[in-house]
Amino acid sequence: MKRIHRNAILQTLIFVCLLVLYCFLQFPIEKPRPILKDYEPKVPVNMGSILEQRVRADLSKQSSSHSKIKISHLMDNDENLRTFGFNVELSNTLFYIRKLPDARSGKCKKQRYNLKKKPVTASVIIVFHNVPLSMILRTVHSVVKRSSKALLRDIILIDDASSLTQSREQLEYYVRTRFSNIVQIERNRKRLGMAQSRLRGSQRANGEILIFMDAYCEPNAGWLEPLLSRIQESPTSVVMPTLDQINATDFSYKKRINTIGGFNWKGDFLWLPLSKKRRQQIKLNCTQSLSTCPISSPTIPPGSVYAIARIQFQQWSYFDESVVSSGGDTLDMSFSIWLCGGQIEVLPCSRVGRVVLDHRFDFDRYKYLPKFSEEDRGNVAVSWWEKYQNIFFKYYPKLNPDMFREVKARRHTIQDFLNCKSFNWYLKRVYPDKYLPKRFQEPIGRLKSGANKQCLTDKFMENPSTNSSIQIAKCKRKFDPTQIFFFSNSSQLRTEFNCLVVNQQSADPKLVELVPCDDIAKKYLRTWTMRGSSISMQVNHRTMCLDQIKQRKISATVPALMPCNKSSRTQYWIISAPKMIVKSRSRSRTSIKSKQMIKLTAKTGLKTQTKRKKKRHRKTWSKDKNQQKILAPESVKANVTITTKSQKQIKENIL
Repeated sequence: MKRIHRNAILQTLIFVCLLVLYCFLQFPIEKPRPILKDYEPKVPVNMGSILEQRVRADLSKQSSSHSKIKISHLMDNDENLRTFGFNVELSNTLFYIRKLPDARSGKCKKQRYNLKKKPVTASVIIVFHNVPLSMILRTVHSVVKRSSKALLRDIILIDDASSLTQSREQLEYYVRTRFSNIVQIERNRKRLGMAQSRLRGSQRANGEILIFMDAYCEPNAGWLEPLLSRIQESPTSVVMPTLDQINATDFSYKKRINTIGGFNWKGDFLWLPLSKKRRQQIKLNCTQSLSTCPISSPTIPPGSVYAIARIQFQQWSYFDESVVSSGGDTLDMSFSIWLCGGQIEVLPCSRVGRVVLDHRFDFDRYKYLPKFSEEDRGNVAVSWWEKYQNIFFKYYPKLNPDMFREVKARRHTIQDFLNCKSFNWYLKRVYPDKYLPKRFQEPIGRLKSGANKQCLTDKFMENPSTNSSIQIAKCKRKFDPTQIFFFSNSSQLRTEFNCLVVNQQSADPKLVELVPCDDIAKKYLRTWTMRGSSISMQVNHRTMCLDQIKQRKISATVPALMPCNKSSRTQYWIISAPKMIVKSRSRSRTSIKSKQMIKLTAKTGLKTQTKRKKKRHRKTWSKDKNQQKILAPESVKANVTITTKSQKQIKENIL
C-alpha cells in the first residue's frame, strides 16, 4: 500500500511540474523593457510628471517589427484609415526608429561623396497639420538617426494650426526633452497652407540647403549625402530622393522603380514611368552608371521631399503667394524653377520612404491635406501655360481668364524681372513627350456608349498597377482626364498619355488595351477610323468595330473589336464634348451645349439628327442677340466652324 501511495504522490508531483512548465512556456512573464537609449531624455526630467508618464507608456508599447505584434485586430481599422489615411494603432506599436530594407543599388552603396572638403549644412523643414504623434516622431527620429551630425544643422517643425491638443502638448514636451536644441517647433495661429508654412520654416532655418518634407516620411540609409553633393555640383538644381512606398495598413516598405513627375491639362499631378527616349537621353548626358545618374523630372510631386539651395528658394518662392494647397504650390514651384533658371532632378541613390495614404482617407471632411482647388489650378494655368491655358478652361467652363487678371499681371512682372523662358521652351526641352492637341481642333470629350450611356475610362491613368487598362464605366459628372479622349491627326484614339491599341496576335474577341503612346510595340495595331457613330479598325484585312463585352474575371465591361453590325447599339458611340466659354461683344459669358453630338451621325440604322446636316454652315441666333450659338460640323475632324461678323475674334477666344 505504501508503495502504491508513494507512486501516486510521485505521479501527481510530475503532473504538477509539467503543468507549471507548460504554463511558463505558453504564458511567459513579460519583464518591463527599459527605454531604448535613443529615446532617453537628454535633460533632467520629473519622472512623476503626467507628460513623462505618457511618453514612457507610449514607448513601452513599441516593438521593432509588426511581425511580433498580434495585429489581426489592428489590420481591419477602417475608422483610422478614413480619419488619418493610415493605421494609427499599428503606427503606435512600432519603434520610432525601425529597420528598413536598403533600397539602394549596389553601385549607389559604393558611391563616395566629397562633402568634407567643402562643408555644407542642411535644414530639414517638416510641415504638418493634424498628423498623429507617432507618425511625426518616427519622421523626426528617422531624419536624426540616418543623417550625419556634421551635415544636419537643424530640424524645423511647422504645425499648421493643428487641433489635436493632447498630441500638441506631448510633442512639445518630447522635443524639449529628447532632442535638445536640434529640433524646433513653430505653430501657426491660423491655417496658412503648405506654401506659406514652408516660407515661415525657411526663415527659421539656419542651414545653407533647405530640405522640405511632410510628416509621413522615413528617410533611408545614406539619403542625405547625394542630395547635398548634387546641389554643390549644380547650385540651381532642385533635387528629390526616390520616394519608396510605405503601406498605410501594415507599414511594409516597398521599393519604387524610377519614376518622374508630370501633369495633365486639367492641372493634376501624375506619376510617369521612364520612357525609352528619356533613358537614352540620360545615357547621353551622364558619364556615370544609369542606376546612379540624376533623372530630370518635369514637376515636383505633391507632398514630396526636395532639397534646394536657400538663395534659390528665396528667388523662386515669390510665386507661392497666391497658391494655398499642397498640390498647387509644388506644380507652381515646378514651372518657376524650370522656366526661371533652374532644373528638377530625381536622385536614384537617395531613398526616402513615404506612407501612401489609403484611398478611404476622407479629404473633404477632415481636410488634413488641402485639396488642389480650381482657383489654384487657374492661377497656375494663367501664370505659366500661355496659349495652352485654353485647354485648361475647357475642363472648367465656370472659370475664365478674366478672373485671374490681377494674379497674371503680378506674376508676369516677376517673370520679366527674373528673365523667365516661355512655356513653349518648357514643352520642347523639358517635357517633349507631352501630348498637344493640334490647334485644339481634334474631337475632345467623353466617348459615351449608345447602349448604356456609360463612358470609356482610362483605368491605367487612375491606377498604373491595375489588371484592366481600360473599361466602360459610369460617366463622371465633371469632365475627368480619365474619360477625355482625342482623335489625333495620325488616326490614334487616345487619352492625354495612353493610346488605344489591339494586339493583332490575340484570339477573337480582340480586347482593346491602353498602352503609353511613346512605347507602342510592333504587335499592337493603333490606327482607327471614325465614320459617324462607328469606330473601326482594319485587322488582317477585316474591318472590325469597337464594341463592348463583359469580362467575368474582373466583373467589368470592357471594349473589344467585333464584326461590324449596323443594328448593334453597343457599336454606337457619341463624343460628348465639354462646355466651351466664349466672349460675346458685350463681354457676357456664353455656353455652347456640353453634349454637342459632334454626334458622328453616319450610315447606321439608328435614329439620328440628320436634319442638322443641311443647316450646319448657317448662322443661327438665339433670342438674345448678344449670344452666338455656334454649331460644330458633324465631321470626323470636328473643326469648330463659326460664321459671324466677328468670326476671327471669337475663334481666337475659343481656340
